[in-house]
Amino acid sequence: MFFIFANQNPTAKIWYVVTAPRVDDTDKLVTLLKQRYRNLDVVGADLNAMFTGTPLEILFKSGIWAHNTPWPANNLSNLLRNVLLWLWGGMTTDTDCICVRKVTHLHNAIAYDEKDKVANNAIMHFEARHRFILETMEYLKQNFQVAKWHVNGPGAASHIAKKVCGTKNLNKILYEKCDSLQLMPLRNMQLYTWTQWGNYFKKGIGSKFLGEHKDAYILHMYNKLSKKRPVEIGSETIYDSVASVVCPLTYEAAKRRAYFF
Repeated sequence: MFFIFANQNPTAKIWYVVTAPRVDDTDKLVTLLKQRYRNLDVVGADLNAMFTGTPLEILFKSGIWAHNTPWPANNLSNLLRNVLLWLWGGMTTDTDCICVRKVTHLHNAIAYDEKDKVANNAIMHFEARHRFILETMEYLKQNFQVAKWHVNGPGAASHIAKKVCGTKNLNKILYEKCDSLQLMPLRNMQLYTWTQWGNYFKKGIGSKFLGEHKDAYILHMYNKLSKKRPVEIGSETIYDSVASVVCPLTYEAAKRRAYFF
C-alpha cells in the first residue's frame, strides 16, 4: 500500500524499499505506479552497506536473525526500519498500512495502542540520529530474539518509549508531554487493536468511515492475520470503501480483474 502514501502526501518523497538488490517490474506495475505518482520511487537495498557502522552491524552480518525462526523477513524488517530512520529520518510503516490523510506534519511520533499500553514500531516517524532509534538499536543488539513474536518490534518500542520518557505507564504520555516522542493513539493510527482486525471487513459500515473519522491518519490491516480474507468490491467494508477513495488506481484495476482483491 506504499503508493497510497504518495497519493495522500504529494509534497513528500515516498521510498518503497525492497530487500533485494534489484526490483522486479516484469508486470510493469512499478512503472505504472511511478508514472502516476511522481513522488514515488521503488528501490533495492544494499543491506551490507546500510548496516555497516550502525549498532546493528554485527547482529545483521552474523545472520542469526535468519536461522531457527519462522519469521526471518519480520526479523530483518524490525532491524532495517531502525537503520533507515537512523540514517535518513522520516516515516516508516509496515506495508499493510493504509494512509488515509496527509501525515507530513507528524514529527517524532509512534503508533500507540492505549488499550494494551503498547507502542508499535509498525508506524513511526523520527528525525535522523534520534535518541529513540539509537536506544532501540542498542537494545536489539543485546536482546534480539530470533523466534519470539512481538519482542523485537512492539516489545522493544514499548520498552524504549518508557525509558526515553521516564515512565512506567505509557498512557501518561498521552496527557503529559514527553520531549522525546509523541504517542499516536488508536484513533489516529491503527484504529483497531490486533484482536479487532475483523472490523475492517464487516459489510455495510465503510461508506461513512472517512467522514466520521476525521482524526484518522493511518489504518493498520494486520496482514499476518487478515491476509486470507478477500476484500469484496462494492461490499462497503471499511477496507473496500477506503480503498476506493485513497487508492483509486489500483481499485479500478482490481474491478477489471475480479469481484474481490
